Amino acid sequence: MSIKTKHIISFFTIVILIVACSHDIANFNPLLTSRLNDTVAKTPFDSTLNNALGCDTTKINYVEHIKPIMTKYCTSCHSSTLKLGGYDLSNYAGTLIPAKSGKLYGSVLHAVGFSPMPSTNLFISTCEASLIKRWIDQSYLVDSAGSKDTTVLNQPITPSVNTCSLDTVYFASQILPLMTSSCAMSGCHDAISRREGIQMTDYANIMKIVRAGSPSNSKLYKSLVDSDPENKMPLPPIPYFTTAQVDLVYKWILQGAKNNSCINTSTANCTTTNMSYSKDIQPIFASNCNGCHNATAPSGGINLTTYNGTIAISARLVGSITHAAGYSPMPTSTIQLNTCEINKISAWIQQGKINN
Repeated sequence: MSIKTKHIISFFTIVILIVACSHDIANFNPLLTSRLNDTVAKTPFDSTLNNALGCDTTKINYVEHIKPIMTKYCTSCHSSTLKLGGYDLSNYAGTLIPAKSGKLYGSVLHAVGFSPMPSTNLFISTCEASLIKRWIDQSYLVDSAGSKDTTVLNQPITPSVNTCSLDTVYFASQILPLMTSSCAMSGCHDAISRREGIQMTDYANIMKIVRAGSPSNSKLYKSLVDSDPENKMPLPPIPYFTTAQVDLVYKWILQGAKNNSCINTSTANCTTTNMSYSKDIQPIFASNCNGCHNATAPSGGINLTTYNGTIAISARLVGSITHAAGYSPMPTSTIQLNTCEINKISAWIQQGKINN
């Protein structure tokens, strides 16, 4: 065999290996696959393209097409019991709220100015995006008969509100932010890394290591108080939970580890006069931010455990916590501080950002 022939064979062998590896990687990594799919989503409404992909978008209704998408990607965070951001996407009326405002479609496309959904690094498929867009264009059909709920469509829709009780620990506003900030991080217990098979990004997955009503038999609680540094969570450089935070998790589990949420509608329970950095502001950051933005591992170079670190980003802090367009949404794109916490931080800044 000639040297030239050997080179040709070697060349084609390399090409075959590259193609095979690329195929395996895409199949192995769902995130990569979704990103590859998203390159097609630049033109998601080409009916020829979508039909070729097996995605018929000629007549779309909520029951058959939209609700399954919401159930697949959204209702673990946006349900009747856990309305993150105030949205319940488990029913027709609740889904109409972001659909009519444009937020639903803007978010699933990860468009500029919208909170990326299902998360910052996860896209829905091109076909699913097309179904949502066509459903909106066709005026939000309810079922295959083409009926519309005109009562719902013609009236402003607001999500139901559960007012807060001082004696109750709420998963949405008190437990999930702690888990997201300190545990559901890259390399640990996020949806991609799943260290030791544990994911702590949502209620369903967190409950896999919780026994409702029994903190002492819950792996979550036991890992927070373990005396062995190798087993105690969170792992360094993430700070351990404070005594108050550990007690909060204990109380939540003892109360039944419910998937509950509330909105503080009482002005009496949300005082914003004479804000104190140490008493009012630091506790908010400790529960929602310090897992990522601490002195040891300051994500983005931001340290919110100190007064000076907080002052350094105070000019853009309100924009981030209100998820305003042009700012990085904090604590995450899918989790927002409650209204009272936002008002307290805003008031503290307006009152001169005093270190008191």
